[in-house]
Amino acid sequence: MNKYSLINFGYNPWSDFWKRNQTIFYFLTKENIIGQSYFINTPVWPMDLITNPKAELAQPKVNNWKAMTGRKSNYFKGKIITPVVLPMAARNSCFKKVGDYILERNLIDISSKNTILLVNRPDSWTRSLVERRFSDVAIKIFDWSDDFEQFTYDEATRQSIRDNVQYHIASSDIVLCVNDKLGEFAKKINPNSQVVKNATNYFTFEWANPVRVRAFRTGRPLIGYMGWINELRLDEQLIEYLAKSRPEWDFVFVGPKSHEDALARLSARCQNVHLRDPVPYSNIPWVLSQFDVCILPNLLNKHTAGNDPIKYFDYLASGKPIVSTDTAGAEYLAGYIEIAHDKQQFLDKISDCLSHPKEGRERVAFGRLNSWSNRFNEVRELIYEALARNER
Repeated sequence: MNKYSLINFGYNPWSDFWKRNQTIFYFLTKENIIGQSYFINTPVWPMDLITNPKAELAQPKVNNWKAMTGRKSNYFKGKIITPVVLPMAARNSCFKKVGDYILERNLIDISSKNTILLVNRPDSWTRSLVERRFSDVAIKIFDWSDDFEQFTYDEATRQSIRDNVQYHIASSDIVLCVNDKLGEFAKKINPNSQVVKNATNYFTFEWANPVRVRAFRTGRPLIGYMGWINELRLDEQLIEYLAKSRPEWDFVFVGPKSHEDALARLSARCQNVHLRDPVPYSNIPWVLSQFDVCILPNLLNKHTAGNDPIKYFDYLASGKPIVSTDTAGAEYLAGYIEIAHDKQQFLDKISDCLSHPKEGRERVAFGRLNSWSNRFNEVRELIYEALARNER
């Protein structure tokens, strides 16, 4: 079989804060059919760095800026590249050409026909580049890892993302859908759509350095959350109810923030709610080892209905007890997590986990079953089938 270049357009940058797309890309780079690999980060606008440096230089977004001219990776053979959109590029073709040159220079030896394209970012910039430069790839894969339109606040942007998602679904050889809801929609457009749920990176757990991250408050029950701190997903009223009901417990939230003030007001009101910076994925086991109970206090809305939380599987891999609202993905794990349907039930279930801890071996075993080492086998099979189909 031919050697293929692999190009990935990521929604999140390549960094030490891995998510679904980085993991799928990483596993693909290890396949024998793959030669050079390129992870394309989200484009950066220099003016954003001037007008909002704190947000641009926060983790994990700062990793976009580190790869503006292309840099080699320690994880795979190839480069990480961040496209640069210069001021007035939309109005001045010269400025646009300079920005495009930085990307093209890194991809100059790429043959489109011998390329596997993996798209996770459904924005207009990516669509334009794919249509212009990668319209005749060997196969194209769309990784629909979230209901992306729910991340936006205005209808015009939402419609643009919706249009781009449908374009990528229709034009791809494989569509990987994170949950059943997205899968049902995609299959109406493209029969080569497949639900591939999230999983945990057991192999990165094995890479973990045996050092503890900065210790949290000790001597009190520690109720922990690991992941994006996003008020569109997290139920702030529920968290406040829990914290005020049990001032003798500490509630810690570890992860990147969707915006600078995410949960900041709640943390100010409740002295036992603590916000912590994100840690590299390899340190997740050492953070989780300090939690007494892991929680997922998600809202039930359109935003959460379109995802499949990776943190479930990371929590399971730790063996810790888990309490969650009935958010997307919870029903699938009903035998391994505690699902609460109201505030008081959530509180009672945490209390029960603390007072009557259950053996965690079954959770660990189920987490291992739902590891990317296993889940990627589904993706691999789809890819080789598509390549064989297109080579006929």
